[in-house]
Amino acid sequence: MTALDEALRGTQPGGGGSSRKQHHRNPRAGLGATTPLDRARAHEMRLLTWLAQWGYTSRAIAMHMVGRKATAILRRLEGRHLVRAVAVETLRDGYVWMLRPDGFAIAQSTLTRSFSYEFAPEKCVKSSYVRHHLATQHVVMSYDPVEFYPHIPWLDAVVSGEKQPDCEMTMRDETSVALEIELTQKHGRELDMALIGASRFVEFSRSHFCIYVSHSRALLDNYRAHLENRHGVQHWTRQGHGAARVWVPDRIEHIPRDFIERFDWRHLPTLFEQVL
Repeated sequence: MTALDEALRGTQPGGGGSSRKQHHRNPRAGLGATTPLDRARAHEMRLLTWLAQWGYTSRAIAMHMVGRKATAILRRLEGRHLVRAVAVETLRDGYVWMLRPDGFAIAQSTLTRSFSYEFAPEKCVKSSYVRHHLATQHVVMSYDPVEFYPHIPWLDAVVSGEKQPDCEMTMRDETSVALEIELTQKHGRELDMALIGASRFVEFSRSHFCIYVSHSRALLDNYRAHLENRHGVQHWTRQGHGAARVWVPDRIEHIPRDFIERFDWRHLPTLFEQVL
């Protein structure tokens, strides 16, 4: 068993600006509810906190978190003007759930620092990105980390073009994991830049491991072969000015073997079914 397998044992997927930059505690932790009322309140807080951390979620994700009563709980929170349903035609349910300002204020009381939240759905609920965002939530929830920090693209500032993982997780043994969810095959320059960026996660000991998760085994096999290519990975640079600027090949980088060994490739064929 590898060090990564040991850190993730029993938590495989398929089961159950700067002001945001903090590591959030897992919303499942510390819920010692005993009475039905206590459990109901704990479930409500769990969902509100999750929405504060991720921006929005689906009913399917909520059901994984709190069980079959998820829909009733969300409707109850909606009736109290704490959450709202936002239509998304590409999803089976037809909508996702977001916080309203009062719901965010309640959720924020459980977090260690204040951070931003985007209340305008047109700025964050993009049909081209919704499935990826929900898939990331499902995988993080399945791994059940002690702490996690999702990089939310509509809130996180990009620093000097530096690539960020979809989520950074800390496991129970303090192993740090950079998580990348891939639903669409990248090619050429995009693939080169993605893998070089991911190698930086482990190069500077920011994360002990980098995990790629996809519903496509062919995609994972292609990424792995590209990373392990003995000829190296191509860097790219932009030349020219204005509309005439183009990407051109630059130097070749050979990813060290000890970095490559800290990558892991996880095939989850039912990923879409479990989050939509």
